[in-house]
Amino acid sequence: MDEAEKLASFIEALGGNVDPMFAREVLQANGWHVQAALQVAMGDFEGGGGGLGEGGGAAGGGESPAVRAPMRTGYNDCLMAPVDEAALEVERQQQELLRQAELTRRAAEEERIRKAGLERQVDEHRKQAEKEAWERRQKGQEEQKIAAH
Repeated sequence: MDEAEKLASFIEALGGNVDPMFAREVLQANGWHVQAALQVAMGDFEGGGGGLGEGGGAAGGGESPAVRAPMRTGYNDCLMAPVDEAALEVERQQQELLRQAELTRRAAEEERIRKAGLERQVDEHRKQAEKEAWERRQKGQEEQKIAAH
């Protein structure tokens, strides 16, 4: 089996979703021995088979293997889902409509307060005018009584 076949076999044995550069590096580090490379990639350092769960590591009761550098896997961790521009635009439009509705509500509330203030001023002015008119009538009646005597 040549190197290309060994690489393809190794990638297939790992599930097919492996970075080819990573697979090549692991195979090269293990002298292109597919079985040894698989044991390294799967974590079976003692050669007993079965990975960490069956005596290959601390979880299986055996001694833990020497600490090694992290392996390159080609995996990129992403904490965000892909951005859906259409959904974002709909959300922006909804937010804008809510903002406009809030501005309209505030403007209506301010107008109501302004009208209430004007009504209060008109009411106070009317009361003052009625009081002055009543005082003028009283004064006129008193003058008529004095003139009649």
